Amino acid sequence: MLKMEKKLSAFIVLFIIFIVFAIPAVFYFHKKHSDNLLKGQVIKLEKEKIKVYDGDIISYKGKIIRLLGYDAPELPGKKYGGKGQEPYASQAKKFLEEKIKNAEKIELYLLPEDFDREKFGMELGHLFIDEKSIALMMVENGLAYEYVSYYGHHGFKELAVKIYKAGKDRKLPFQHPAVFREKYRVYEK
Repeated sequence: MLKMEKKLSAFIVLFIIFIVFAIPAVFYFHKKHSDNLLKGQVIKLEKEKIKVYDGDIISYKGKIIRLLGYDAPELPGKKYGGKGQEPYASQAKKFLEEKIKNAEKIELYLLPEDFDREKFGMELGHLFIDEKSIALMMVENGLAYEYVSYYGHHGFKELAVKIYKAGKDRKLPFQHPAVFREKYRVYEK
């Protein structure tokens, strides 16, 4: 009976230690990065290894990543049949490049595998530069349309609300990139 009481006492002590340390840690990480999906992979990026393709697509160590929360103007390319770029496409790309170049801390939150992949095979993720969402910065600066109202929050509810509010009812001096893509995309036969 005495051994049973000692085991029970040890279990209670371990349980209390768990409660004291584990629960605050969970709240800390949850609060620190809003309500992001903890199932997703978090990657601290080295800025020298990031390549910016356009205002919402980067690559890191050979992995192409579509950044979430916004839709930036399209640059020209063969996928658009040689059609010119949308206005502000170069500015959106340059803005992203400058933010990355001047960053002290860059984090990418890749969506977990149970989310649908992007239809062109890219990884999907939220990029944070010095703990600020690049999606929110792009929308606030008039360089992209928000798209959380079309595709949802992807696990970042609080951030999605901020992006939506920054972009709603905003008239930008270029057509929505989705309209441009639909109009000019050339599909392989």
